[in-house]
Amino acid sequence: MKIALVIASLQSGGAERVAINLARGFANDGNQVSLITLSSQQTDFYDVPNKVGRVALDCMTPSSGFLSALRSNRKRVSLIRNALHDLYPEVTISFCTETNVLVLLASSNLATKVVITEHSDPVRNRYGMIWQIMRRLLYARTDKLVCVSRGVAKYFDWIQGDKVHVINNPVLIGSTGLVDEELPAGVDESKKWITSVGRMDFHKGIDLIIGAVAKIRNEFGDWQLILIGDGELREELELLSRKHQLGYQVVFVGKLQDPHQLVRRSKLFVMGSRFEGFPMAHAEALMCGVPVVATNCPSGPSEMIEHGVNGLLVPPEDADSLSKAMLCVMKDAEMQTRMAHAAVGIKSRLGLAPIMRQWQDLFDRF
Repeated sequence: MKIALVIASLQSGGAERVAINLARGFANDGNQVSLITLSSQQTDFYDVPNKVGRVALDCMTPSSGFLSALRSNRKRVSLIRNALHDLYPEVTISFCTETNVLVLLASSNLATKVVITEHSDPVRNRYGMIWQIMRRLLYARTDKLVCVSRGVAKYFDWIQGDKVHVINNPVLIGSTGLVDEELPAGVDESKKWITSVGRMDFHKGIDLIIGAVAKIRNEFGDWQLILIGDGELREELELLSRKHQLGYQVVFVGKLQDPHQLVRRSKLFVMGSRFEGFPMAHAEALMCGVPVVATNCPSGPSEMIEHGVNGLLVPPEDADSLSKAMLCVMKDAEMQTRMAHAAVGIKSRLGLAPIMRQWQDLFDRF
């Protein structure tokens, strides 16, 4: 089967990582796979698998206003349409709302089945009025809509027929470990590590994690929080850490090509997200055998974290509850071990093979 995947970019992010994992899975199953990005290859953070063809449209230049944005998106639609016409895929899979809208416009009257995917909570992750309207108008045209969690799928109950399906993200992690000399600056080998991976923006709630650490700083002496990721709020978050006088207790290491090298050596993984779709970082930590303490935002975490079994869930926007849950795991070595053993069981559900079987089942419905 010829399959084309379309995504805005391959910059660091969850949906981008999912696109790479799916491309690899489809190619491994013997399909002819092409990955189309609206951005140029120069912006890539992730490597495209060798078996996967690559088309970079390089049409993501910023717009200066409404008319400029309109012209830019018309050009993107035309370029996507031309790429799909040339590749002639039997199935086209699109990632995230804005790209979904563009692909639905571009694929009109083309001989390809279109599967659009939603990766975030559509109630809380707002794209602006125009994109909201276009989503409402166009999504009914799709052949299938894949949502990454049941929480995301609830929003699309207005789409008629057997079009909406839930397929969780596949999770792949590397198998290598760090050697001592490769530790990022500031990471202390003698400490017990708590890790967190995510874009440093409002919705990931890293400020809540820092606030939680500040509440238990007196019991944090032999622990260190390692924050992996980057984003527009990094300087603000570093300032917040300094304001709480956390010093070496919180380390910002930036983006890492393989964050799992640090995660798998940590005793605890923590996330303070205000909203999610199906958070890859949570699932990857579990697959690394690390218990997870996370906010129970409406979509995603509770579909992979079983409270008290492989992690703990706390109310969103509640740094006090987050700090108490962290301290509960930190002080109980037996709980750490028990939850770590339970965490790796998620592989049977979210490993590449079981997720690819679900995608094949979806294709069989066409």
